[in-house]
Amino acid sequence: MRDIKFRAWHKKQQQMYIICELSFMNDSSGNPLDRGCGGYYGDNHRDRFALDEITLMQYIGLEDKNIKEVYTGDLIKARFGEWITYEPEIYGGDICDKKNVELEELDIIGEVKIRIIGGTGFIIRGGRLNGRFIKFNKSKPFEVIGNIYENPLPIKDKK
Repeated sequence: MRDIKFRAWHKKQQQMYIICELSFMNDSSGNPLDRGCGGYYGDNHRDRFALDEITLMQYIGLEDKNIKEVYTGDLIKARFGEWITYEPEIYGGDICDKKNVELEELDIIGEVKIRIIGGTGFIIRGGRLNGRFIKFNKSKPFEVIGNIYENPLPIKDKK
């Protein structure tokens, strides 16, 4: 069983927080009392904010080759070669369009996602496989190189 952890990107402050509490409390009538979370960054700064001020990112239970925890929204680099199976990123759970493709050895950049059907993997960003979903068990060792909030770089395949 994996740890359940979250971090959050504060939209206005442009700051990443480690989440230490989430609250979804209602009063006896079902009205929201306290909907928010507490988080911290650095050694001493702790804050509390409403859920609409942040974007939550969930820990997926994996670490990269440098033993860095992987969260949804992270950007990863993985090296591929030979045959892989990919699925297009489709909303609504329809993943019937699986295809095999032969790749020359190349580095692929992807964004970490959790899909209701299909599991945990990443969406390739850039190159001829742009938008394809690849599960982590299909890749060789990978490395977290940033995230979509702090490092929204234009991403391209490197041959």
